[in-house]
Amino acid sequence: MLNKRRLSKGEKILVVDDDRVVGIAVREELKEAGYSVTIAGSGKEAVRNAKLQNFALALVDLWMPGMDGVETCKKVREVSPKTEVVLVSGRPDGFGGREGDFVKAGGVNFFLYKPFQEGELVSIAKKVLAVSRKEGRKEGRKEGRKEGRKK
Repeated sequence: MLNKRRLSKGEKILVVDDDRVVGIAVREELKEAGYSVTIAGSGKEAVRNAKLQNFALALVDLWMPGMDGVETCKKVREVSPKTEVVLVSGRPDGFGGREGDFVKAGGVNFFLYKPFQEGELVSIAKKVLAVSRKEGRKEGRKEGRKEGRKK
C-alpha cells in the first residue's frame, strides 16, 4: 500500500482521454493513491473543467478526435497556467515526433505510453508534482526532464 501521507492533500488531477475505459482505469489508480481525479472525454471538456477547477496536473492523451493533446495542453495552460500537463500516447508510433510541439505549448517534458506499467501513473504524478512544488511553475517553461518508459 502506498504511503498516502506523503501526498499533498487536495491535489487534483485531470485525466483527458477519449477512451472512457482508460479514463476510468486511470482515475481508479490515482484515487487509490489519494488524489482527487476528474475525467474529461475530449479537449473541449478538459478546457471547460480547467476553467472551473484548479488542477495540479493534467494527463492528456495526444491522439484524440477534434482537439488533440498538443492543442488541449495549450488551451488548458491558457486558462490554468499553474496546471502541469503530461502527454500520453497509446499508438504504436508513440508521439509521432510531436514532443517538441507539446513542450512549446507549455507541457512538461514527461511522456507516458499506454498500456501503463504497474505504479507508473502514480510515480509520474509524484515526480511531476514534486518538481512543480520545488521549482514553482515557470510560465512558458521550455525545458524539463524527459521521462517515461521507452516504447
